[in-house]
Amino acid sequence: VCDPVILSCGHNFCQSCILHVWDSGRAWSGTAGGNRRSSDSGGNRREAAAGGEGATGRAGAYSCPECRQTFSTKSFTKNFLVANLVEKLQKKPPAPSPPSNGVVKWCEKHQKPLTMYCRTDQEVLCAVCRSSRAHRNCDVLLAHEVVEEFPAQMRQRLDWFLQERELFVSVKKTEDETIVWVKRRKEELRVKISSEFAKLIEFLIEEQDILLTRLEEEQEAILGDVESNQVDLGSTIAELEQSIADIQSKLNHSVPPA
Repeated sequence: VCDPVILSCGHNFCQSCILHVWDSGRAWSGTAGGNRRSSDSGGNRREAAAGGEGATGRAGAYSCPECRQTFSTKSFTKNFLVANLVEKLQKKPPAPSPPSNGVVKWCEKHQKPLTMYCRTDQEVLCAVCRSSRAHRNCDVLLAHEVVEEFPAQMRQRLDWFLQERELFVSVKKTEDETIVWVKRRKEELRVKISSEFAKLIEFLIEEQDILLTRLEEEQEAILGDVESNQVDLGSTIAELEQSIADIQSKLNHSVPPA
């Protein structure tokens, strides 16, 4: 498929194919990547519409070969979605068709032996099919050449699949290793966090004991000083009371009776 384009009606075609149809005015059937055959081959000519309109339709108008919708100009848009899909498919090696088992098959269309193989369209051909416009520019091999190339093609395709498998196995191995590493790292961090918190708790308990012991010692020291001061104050107060009593007694004896 070369330069896939999409018409306003939604059908897809090769750009060169649709331009060729419009320029030639011939009825044509097929979509991008589909069956590129003129609709008048094999005696099954398809008339465009009532009145015998072709792909160009009325004068100055162009029509979609698939649905016959008409357009005033050669208008289409490049279909990037189909183009990207074709590009991806072209990167993948095509699966070769299996070689013939020796039985000669005949072309249902031309009643000729199928002696050729079209690698472009992946189908077997007769001599008439080979000379047709559809396969004129295709890569065509004789049947025995295909049989000779088939093992090599299969080996090439097998190598491609082996490489793909090796790639995905490598990716899976990396992912498995990552999972193991994450689990191991998680366990290491769990043990480390538990150990650090245990040490922190032990340190806090020790600090608590030290602070409580210091508080007890300071309390005993303060209470000891207060109690000692209370004893001294008691003695002082007793002495003062004794002095007061003595003075009062002397005063009482020194005052003459009335």
